[in-house]
Amino acid sequence: MTSALSAGERVHIVAYNDFEVIHISTLLEIANVDMAQVDFLVCPTDDFWVRDNGPIFVEDAQGDWAILNWGFNGWGGDAPYSLDDDVPLLAGNALGLPVVDLSAVVLEGGAIEMDGQGTLMATRSSITGTDRNPGLT
Repeated sequence: MTSALSAGERVHIVAYNDFEVIHISTLLEIANVDMAQVDFLVCPTDDFWVRDNGPIFVEDAQGDWAILNWGFNGWGGDAPYSLDDDVPLLAGNALGLPVVDLSAVVLEGGAIEMDGQGTLMATRSSITGTDRNPGLT
């Protein structure tokens, strides 16, 4: 996946520690990935699955980027999550991007799809469930 993505865009990889950066880099180099297109954020996490808790990048009308920092609660409290919840803020700091604090609302990033034109598709149970945002309609 990194090989395909890096052909047309920069790839940011979250790695648990410096040892993992070396391990991942070695695998990517063996696969002939252009490492000039890859960077790493060293960030301990509770889980390897960053789709649901990672940074959501947004671009405004002026072309400026920011990161949305939604709350994350380990799939409704089913798994440890305190380290995972920090990933968007750490990514924003590392990339020098502003971070918009939306942490009062719990969101699983994998539960939404947006087209950039104002359309949002969302999984209701992942947003309005009693184990995520009680009282939210």
